[in-house]
Amino acid sequence: MPMHSFTSVRDMTWRHPEWWSIALSVAAWLVLFSNPWHHLSHDTIGASLLLWLLMIVAMMFPLVIAQVRDTAFRSLWRRRHRAIGCFLTGYLFSWVLFGAAVLAIRAMWAAAPSTAAVVAVAIAAAWQLSPWKRRALRRCHRVMPLGPIGWRANVSCARFGWGIGGSCIGACGALMTACALMEHSMLAMGVVTALTMRERAANF
Repeated sequence: MPMHSFTSVRDMTWRHPEWWSIALSVAAWLVLFSNPWHHLSHDTIGASLLLWLLMIVAMMFPLVIAQVRDTAFRSLWRRRHRAIGCFLTGYLFSWVLFGAAVLAIRAMWAAAPSTAAVVAVAIAAAWQLSPWKRRALRRCHRVMPLGPIGWRANVSCARFGWGIGGSCIGACGALMTACALMEHSMLAMGVVTALTMRERAANF
């Protein structure tokens, strides 16, 4: 690789420390598109939770890029990637807990999956029009103080991610539940991704 190309790549990664969270999102989309073990989603809790996690990484990580960058730039430069990792860990943990509840709901409706999907879509549509949804969406843009060094910095970044995750669940949880109950339909996921990105941009 020519030296100037190497320098350009290095400068870009330094200016955009969030690059690897976008890379994770792209990788998750590729796995979901290839979908080699989709049939397992009905058979094991582990596979169902993995599909849920892939969906969250694919669809939700791009929505919190601003918060990821904020976490990086408000942290000491030498630990910016650790700060991002702690933020994303807290963020994902909130979604995993919510996903466990969604999987429990799906198990209760296992005998009537089509009905469950229709009900979930109706609830999501109603939630989109509610004032609670709008308040949750505004909370997605809040900030929190971050510790400068040591374990306090790690905990504060994780707590920031947890808080943003909770707000994202309030804003997008109903839509993500509908996607899960529609068996992770790529069409549904694409529509929801476009809708949530438009909402987030309009309320930034």
